[in-house]
Amino acid sequence: MLPALARLTLNKNTVEIGVVTKELKEEKNIVLEAIKKDPRELKHAPAEFKNDRDIVLIAVRQVGGTLRYASEELQNDRSIVLAALANDGRALQFASEEFRDDEEIVLQAVKQDGLALEFVTMYELMDTRAIVLPAVKQNGIAIRHASSRLKADYEVVMAAVANDGDALMYASKALKDEREIVLRAVDTDGEAIAHASERFTNDRQVVLRAVRSNGLSIRYASKKLRTEHEYMLAAVTQNGTALFYAPKELRRDREIVLTAVRQNAESLAFASSVLQNDLWVKIAAATAHKSRRVDLFNDVIRSLFQLITIELENILTTRIEVDCAYIEHIQDSIVKLGKTMEEEIKKVNEPVPRSDAEVEIMSVERSNMEGMQQKLHVLEGMLSSMERYPCVLAVSQEAMPVEPQSDESNKRMRINAALATA
Repeated sequence: MLPALARLTLNKNTVEIGVVTKELKEEKNIVLEAIKKDPRELKHAPAEFKNDRDIVLIAVRQVGGTLRYASEELQNDRSIVLAALANDGRALQFASEEFRDDEEIVLQAVKQDGLALEFVTMYELMDTRAIVLPAVKQNGIAIRHASSRLKADYEVVMAAVANDGDALMYASKALKDEREIVLRAVDTDGEAIAHASERFTNDRQVVLRAVRSNGLSIRYASKKLRTEHEYMLAAVTQNGTALFYAPKELRRDREIVLTAVRQNAESLAFASSVLQNDLWVKIAAATAHKSRRVDLFNDVIRSLFQLITIELENILTTRIEVDCAYIEHIQDSIVKLGKTMEEEIKKVNEPVPRSDAEVEIMSVERSNMEGMQQKLHVLEGMLSSMERYPCVLAVSQEAMPVEPQSDESNKRMRINAALATA
């Protein structure tokens, strides 16, 4: 029968060997229960239990790294070491030196975690294809611990970059200049282009595949390619903040900026000052996929009020027919704003623990958002009024520009000017 203290502790689902009495530590069943609940408690066990196969086996089967607390004798026990490596290849570092030079043991370790190759002590194993290839397939960066000969082996390097593009940094100079290897690396991680031969920074296919994989890799492209619309557009499509690396002329490009801001609102800071104040760009930032700018909601709603008011005035006073596509664009924008607002209100209403100050802030935010929701409903009503009047299709669907435009270019210029100063 367990001592009273042990029963009490076990009923609380925990046994901390380090804080129980000396007598309890010497009870094997107490130590076993402790190890089952937290294998790391092996650290506090008396030496005799660190040399107990049953106890150590229970520990390493759950957390391989607890092999570090086992006795030297058990760190040199094949079955114990293999059990540890089955769930943590890096536990190889705690095995005896003899086992760190054992091909079977090392192979088991690198198959579980390629980076275990770091703890191999025999250079011959670092130069053994049968060891290194499985290691880089599991973790490409393991190639850093391979021999120079295998860092120049086409198949080994290809396997490494297929797992992690950054593994290219450890490849031989010759293979960094090998087109197929570089392409495979940038497909895995576009920024791997930073480790390739310099000639690839001006290679159209390599750069395009790199930015499609990781938009920020545009920073490694040649100056010439960074100024080309196609490459910057591909970059900001993948990561909007790649706009930071765009030259001035492309920061003024509406298509590129809108694409960037829709992907990540933070990229708005990198657009030209004109486009930062553009209504449609601000709406894109307010409804972006990432880092949306909720702080812009009031601004864009006020601007939409002005825009629709101007359009209604033109319809009523001059009977000018408005562009159907333009009206649809405004309508789509209001719908997007409404959906985004609903998502933000849901976030505020999430039942998460908050301090009194946070609750008060959330209450104010909720009130503000609900007020803006009401304004959006008013906008929808104003838009419905416009729909009673005829409109014209200024352009065909195929030729539709990014932002719809009406035939009355002078009128549109006046509206945009009004919005820019709103």
